[in-house]
Amino acid sequence: MRTIVSPCGTSLLTNLATGDGLIIGGESWTPEAIRRVVTREANADRPAAEVADLLDGLLQEAAARLASLPWGPSPAASRMSAEIHAWTKFGGQVGDTHWIVHSDTWLGERIAALLAAWLQHRGFIAQAVRIPFLRTDDPDLFRLAMGELAVWLDETIRPLRSAGEVIFQLSGGFKALHGVLQSLAPFYADRVVYLFESSPVLLELPRLPITWQVEPSFRDALTPLRRLALGLSVDPGDLD
Repeated sequence: MRTIVSPCGTSLLTNLATGDGLIIGGESWTPEAIRRVVTREANADRPAAEVADLLDGLLQEAAARLASLPWGPSPAASRMSAEIHAWTKFGGQVGDTHWIVHSDTWLGERIAALLAAWLQHRGFIAQAVRIPFLRTDDPDLFRLAMGELAVWLDETIRPLRSAGEVIFQLSGGFKALHGVLQSLAPFYADRVVYLFESSPVLLELPRLPITWQVEPSFRDALTPLRRLALGLSVDPGDLD
């Protein structure tokens, strides 16, 4: 059994329009205009009223195209989204379980749900995972989100390594999140895979031989940790 963790971005919507654009609600939208709106609304808790109909229309259009998209590598799959392009190139196996990590936003939740449903209808186990506070417009919230992500990986993904291979698939989603997942991969994943949207080449990085010896790490830093727990200051020299 393979466990595949994939961050999810907005390319499912931004890739819909090509050439002269797309007709949504009787109005013509160019690819550039759609990209601007989706990028602007990517971190919104609710869509702005003036573009709500456009975003709903884009989600409906994406759902319709996904309904007729079969599993397997194809020009249509490569154009659909970064995530689908990578999954279909990467290949599927019976029993694969996909975890789709998405932002704590209105748009992120809906895009991840569409991708999970597409995988489920193709015979895979798929679950959308909302990471609290995850967004890219607030560095403080992003730091909080990375703590939530680490907890989820430790509680949910780490135990699955005993049952099979864990793969981080980092072709979609936010670049800032890629960096964090790449850093955490040695502790939670057996390998990392990338696929450039315009390339047929799948890049794979094996797991680095890194271990975290928790007990010695805490024992050596016990005094600074106790001071931090009590709300006291810590001299950086004490952390050496």
